[in-house]
Amino acid sequence: MELALFTRGFQHNLKMRLATEIQGDEASQENLYRGAQDASHRSNETTSRPSRRSPEIPQHFALAAQATNDALRVWTVTTGALDWSQGLDSLLGYTASPATDEIGFWQKQLHPQDRARAAASIRDALVTDAHHWTGEYRFRHLDGSYLDLLERAYIVRDRLGRAVQWVGSLMNITARKQLQDQLVRSQKMEAFGQLAGGVAHDFNNFLTTILGYSDLLLDELETKGEIASHIREIRGAAARASAICKMSTPVLTRLLQEAVQHQSPKRAGAFRPKLRYAHQGGMNPPVVVIHGNSLEHVTDSYKRYLEGRIRAHFKLTGTPLRIEMRSSKNPFVEGRS
Repeated sequence: MELALFTRGFQHNLKMRLATEIQGDEASQENLYRGAQDASHRSNETTSRPSRRSPEIPQHFALAAQATNDALRVWTVTTGALDWSQGLDSLLGYTASPATDEIGFWQKQLHPQDRARAAASIRDALVTDAHHWTGEYRFRHLDGSYLDLLERAYIVRDRLGRAVQWVGSLMNITARKQLQDQLVRSQKMEAFGQLAGGVAHDFNNFLTTILGYSDLLLDELETKGEIASHIREIRGAAARASAICKMSTPVLTRLLQEAVQHQSPKRAGAFRPKLRYAHQGGMNPPVVVIHGNSLEHVTDSYKRYLEGRIRAHFKLTGTPLRIEMRSSKNPFVEGRS
């Protein structure tokens, strides 16, 4: 990939090479920082404040990265050389080698869906006079999984304003992204529950009409015989359907919370199941889905306890009812995914 930089009328062609194997030498890191020092001496000849302060920035980034356990990469833009001051092994799992010492290694590990976007954003930062860049992307760990990374970078420029070095601090935000995704799913589920509750309310109005006319036929008109038996079957089915329609997410969640307050689930070793909310997952037969953490440790007896309370509230005598437990993953406990 070639990044063409046009700064103050000068064309500066920079190549981001995609090869992952190059011949390195032991003096590469020393040459990298010697180049930065030479750039800093040139910058002292100008009166530009950003150029005057630029040599201090890499050191500041290194100190900040050490304090936060972030990875730190220094990319020499003019040559494509890449130096990992820290975090290559501890955060990303890779061992330093000639293959990791040029920008092509970083590009290759980007998630395919993020590669073009990240490259375009970096290119835009380099062609302007910007000194800072921030972006998020997914980076492949050595074990094959992808980490969500937040990179904050400082762009070191020469006295002509051309990009010389890219100093980036990479923070692992995988756990935060997973928690955000869980929150979005919970919000979607809550919205779906509200929609289902509204539909169920309208449907229940029709069932109320069926129940009312059934009672009229049986009580007021004193219908008897086989016809009366059929009417009772219709009324019973309508009554059960009416009860099921009233199983809205807010009502089920309130019943769940009341049940937990009355009797908490037993602890299983170091885990205590946490039951957070419930919603209806099916109608024929009715299914109640309970969400929370460590729900695989909920005992069968406690499930029967919850089923009994739900049956009692909705008067589901003789109607089959199924309870399903769905645990949410905890990224802080279960590690990368």
